[in-house]
Amino acid sequence: MGLFSKGDSREAENERRTSLADRISQKEEVMRKYQSSVQPLARVQERVVGEEPKNEVVTVAKKSTEITEVVSANKLRKPKDIPKSPTGELTIEDIMRQQSRTMNQDKKKQIEEEVVVRVREKIKLRFGDRIKNEMNEPKFKGEIREAIESALMDEGAAVPTIDDRERLKERIYNLIMGFGPLEVLFKQGYSEIMVTHYDRIFVEDKGRMILKEIQFGSEEELHSIIEQMVARIGRVVNDSTPLVDGRLEDGSRFNAVLPPIVPDGAQLTIRRFPENKLTEEDYLSFGTLSRETLWFLKKAVEAKWNLIVSGGTGSGKTSLLNLMSNFLSYDPGLSVVTIEDSCELQISHPNVRRYETRQANAAGSGEVTSRMLVKNLMRVRPDVAIIGEIRDGTMADFLRLNTSGHEGGMTTVHNNSPEELENTIQVLFQMAQDYNFTENAISRLYANAVDLVIQIKRYKDHVRRISHISHVVGYGKLGAKRLNIQFGDPDYNPEEVYIRDIYRWKQTGIGENGVFTGEFVATGYVPEELLEKAMTNGVVIDRNIFNCGYKAEKGGNGVA
Repeated sequence: MGLFSKGDSREAENERRTSLADRISQKEEVMRKYQSSVQPLARVQERVVGEEPKNEVVTVAKKSTEITEVVSANKLRKPKDIPKSPTGELTIEDIMRQQSRTMNQDKKKQIEEEVVVRVREKIKLRFGDRIKNEMNEPKFKGEIREAIESALMDEGAAVPTIDDRERLKERIYNLIMGFGPLEVLFKQGYSEIMVTHYDRIFVEDKGRMILKEIQFGSEEELHSIIEQMVARIGRVVNDSTPLVDGRLEDGSRFNAVLPPIVPDGAQLTIRRFPENKLTEEDYLSFGTLSRETLWFLKKAVEAKWNLIVSGGTGSGKTSLLNLMSNFLSYDPGLSVVTIEDSCELQISHPNVRRYETRQANAAGSGEVTSRMLVKNLMRVRPDVAIIGEIRDGTMADFLRLNTSGHEGGMTTVHNNSPEELENTIQVLFQMAQDYNFTENAISRLYANAVDLVIQIKRYKDHVRRISHISHVVGYGKLGAKRLNIQFGDPDYNPEEVYIRDIYRWKQTGIGENGVFTGEFVATGYVPEELLEKAMTNGVVIDRNIFNCGYKAEKGGNGVA
């Protein structure tokens, strides 16, 4: 006979089931308490990327039943900061602790955001228009800081530590007197800042866009900063006018877009310029140009050749135009006039008059276009006219200006190559509806009005380089004649604008860290017409600079 009778076996079995049910009941009670305050367990059961789900059998005993439920559970993600069980797997207790920490962090963040909103509104209500009128006065800045600190002290336990108070004080100060978290990025000197969402801010660092940890506290906070930017230039941004361009006090350009145009939330792009202008040596060290091409561009400005800097978005057109416009210092007596959508050029010249376009106000009046300014420019006797960028029918006025006795004109255009520039100019010219020119007439005008095209490009290694310096030789028969192209030759085209490269950047390989290697080479082409024009303006250019292998002096004086 066995050691136990049938009755004894049933009794032992019942006790075992009761004990198991009690333990399960206790577990379920613990889970219910946590589920009332944290997210469900299912939300933290994420599949490891690239790993197939494994069927792990979990037996769930229910009180007073023998029902067994088998479920397929995906492997749990293992955050680095969660301690593992002896088997290497996450336990229920591990997940609960992590959820509790996350809940506490989220709660603290929510409390801080509420504090920021309250204190900010309190300060704005107290100081009112003084913030706008006195924001640059040191005494007022100190007064604001003291008021913020006092308001934070009044928050009591919501701001428990000195470190929290100092951190929030700086944040609230920047939100009221500056542009919130962007102030930190401004101090770090980034040239481009891109806010794609309130919690995603990218910056350009050495030619690459990188995501920063810093972010706005909320969508409302981003909206508020955009409104502050726009208010400082006397503009309005709202649902009816969700797009706005403007210039900050330091000369930076910004573009803001609000919903519903952008369904994922407001966006903000800021393009800044260095406080210290880029010098010739900076451009040489960047590899943007060589000493020979630098010297040639200086002579081009002195010779009063009409120039177009061509390139794509973010290629460095405006910065290069800024460098070249400073070559005008060779003659302090020149009368220089600039026209820009937002004043960015920093020209070191004693006789500069700057003009800036203006968009219409909320009532739809007061607009001043670049075309209006170019027409006015002809009445103020400029020796050199510089148009920051042409995006519309202003191209027609620029070409007419260059063929009506004004020399040395400069501008920039969005365009991919010197060969494509003719088509780009055709499109822009035809935006001027008050001109009724045929395509051939526009091409002929372009060939007569533009001497040199400087093409700048941002290469795949994130370095900006001048890829071509090209001469606009002439149109049709005249251009062919200057190049000794005869009727019947394969290159002959009576309706073509002939262009010839003077310098090119030639890639020779890929160096360390993926940076391209190469050199700026002269093609051997000699622009005879440009040399003659330079001579009439008192500038002598040695033909040796067009020979392959020519080296300029380090001082930039050209021929030794």
